[in-house]
This record gives sequence, C-alpha cells and structure tokens, in this order.
Amino acid sequence: MELIEVGPAHTEGDVIVHVPDAGVVFAGDILFIGDHPIMWTGPLENWLTACDLILSTRAKHIVPGHGPVTDVSGVLVFRDYLERVGEQAARGYASGRSYWEAAAAVELPEPYVGWGHRERLVITMAAAYRQLGDDPVDLMEILSRAAAMEGDLLSGR
Repeated sequence: MELIEVGPAHTEGDVIVHVPDAGVVFAGDILFIGDHPIMWTGPLENWLTACDLILSTRAKHIVPGHGPVTDVSGVLVFRDYLERVGEQAARGYASGRSYWEAAAAVELPEPYVGWGHRERLVITMAAAYRQLGDDPVDLMEILSRAAAMEGDLLSGR
C-alpha cells in the first residue's frame, strides 16, 4: 500500500491510500460523491491535481471520504464540479460579489443539481476567494453565512 500526501486541498493534511494489487484507492476527503464538498484550505488547483493523481493510479475501485464507492467516472464528475466552482469563484470575485453572494449564485448543471449540502459552497467560496486575494474571514462569520444559506434552502428561498 502507498500513502500519498496530496494536500493541502480539502485540508492541510490530505492523504490518499493506493493499494495497487487490489486496484483500490481510498481517497478520504479528497473525494465527495453526491454531495457538495467543503474546501477548508485549498488551493483548488491542489484538489484538481489530487483528482488527477487518483485517476493516474488506474484503480478500478475508489473509496471516497463521503458517498458510495465509485470508479473513474465518479472522479471525473467530481473533478469537473471543482473546475466549474473554481470558474464561478473567479467570476464572482472579479465582479466584486461577496463570497456568500457568489456561493448563492452558483449555477450547476446535472448531475450536480441534486447534490446535498449546497450550503457548503459558502465555505468553499470563502476559501477560493482567499486564494484569489481576499483577506481571510473569521470562521464564525463563514459558518453563520453557510447556516443562513442552509436555512434559505430549507425554506425554499
């Protein structure tokens, strides 16, 4: 088995485990299937590189940190999601929107529409904005804004 450090991406200490003889990768929190991820640390480029590394193993079975066991197709869908969110973060930042406004305005096509925990986009956007040059924001503010978005989502707003 190989332990491969791929962080910082989701967090500072991201590690995946590759078991070549079994054709398995344990991706930990580098991979979320069916839910919006949280990028606590970033940068997004490291997360994309980590996805590429998972793909390069040619593993047949990939065990995410969140969601069901998947294969290469699941990694590709997740990688595409990260690229799309990164593009929308850059546009929102360039237009002067706040990170929480950009998170609320994110437009995602299928298959991402049905993903759970959309409020996590607020946390991811705050990290993406920090990477784009925004000053760090107090964690309690970020979590409050994520909770507000979750409330809006639950009430249908």
